[in-house]
Amino acid sequence: MSTATATATAVRPEPMLGESTTAPGLVIAPDAVYGHYTGLWRVVHVVSGLHIYAPLPLTYAREYAVLLARSDVDWARDAAQLAQDGRASGAARTALRQVREAARAHRPAVLDAPSVYPVPPLYYLTGDPDRRYRTWSEVVQAAEQYHRTSYWPQVADEQVAREDRPSWGMRCAALFCNPGGGSAVLRDWAASLPCLYRSRKALLVEARLADWTRLDEQHWLCPDCADSYRDPRHADL
Repeated sequence: MSTATATATAVRPEPMLGESTTAPGLVIAPDAVYGHYTGLWRVVHVVSGLHIYAPLPLTYAREYAVLLARSDVDWARDAAQLAQDGRASGAARTALRQVREAARAHRPAVLDAPSVYPVPPLYYLTGDPDRRYRTWSEVVQAAEQYHRTSYWPQVADEQVAREDRPSWGMRCAALFCNPGGGSAVLRDWAASLPCLYRSRKALLVEARLADWTRLDEQHWLCPDCADSYRDPRHADL
């Protein structure tokens, strides 16, 4: 009588591909049911392919990953090690609760730097004081341009001057406003240039007129981000 011996070979899952995050070991991948994309996204453990709790809209999935990265947990470990670490499950639940609370309030779960930022004193040409420049090279280029134009008869008498105090600008406080391209800034609707004001109060008035949304004393959202966070589906997360 012969005995056939079967040998079982453990197969290591293929590493999960997805959008990278600030948490080593975690990526963001599309959520799918029976092979069909649901419109939501999941934070996924790279090595095992296991999901970290519930699917979320993309922006909130990114913010969830940021909150997980800020926890004192090494997410790059094997899934078995993470399963035995109470800190990991606790951090994941706490971060998910923060995301869901933010979604119900139609605001980000994670905020970037304060929206209002100072700009060093600006340069200007004495003959055109309303047009200001952030750098020396910009104002020199403007002076040369004016020098080449016939409608600037007194260019020889013009001088470069600099304001005696900083100006103020505003940027969107959403951490993932325009990913990869920098946060939106409050712009002059006509010239499409950043709005810079000598007075913080004047800047805040302009922000309201431009439909920016105030979250608190330091943080504002640009119109596009404010609209995205107002999605009524977020309240059901």
